[in-house]
Amino acid sequence: METMTPERCDMLHMAGCICEEAGELFSAIKRHVFYNKPLDTANVIEELGDLEFYIEGLRQQLQIRRKQTLLANVVKLDGNRYKLGVYSDEDAQARADKND
Repeated sequence: METMTPERCDMLHMAGCICEEAGELFSAIKRHVFYNKPLDTANVIEELGDLEFYIEGLRQQLQIRRKQTLLANVVKLDGNRYKLGVYSDEDAQARADKND
């Protein structure tokens, strides 16, 4: 087993922070949706910014460009999962892109 290196530690840190920030974003939206509190747009913007920071940090650590991730997602959703590029519950559940 490979030992913990600074690079691996940084990778783990970035991934963990993405999870944490996603949870904070979820909480902000949950308070609005379930508890009928006013949407704290400033907080949502802050959490989205934090997510962007850590996602970009992880991409840099892994030497993956943002354009690569966006293109891969478009191909997955538009090219493989959803027929004719239109969402449907049936296609979402079938997940044709995962049945290769």
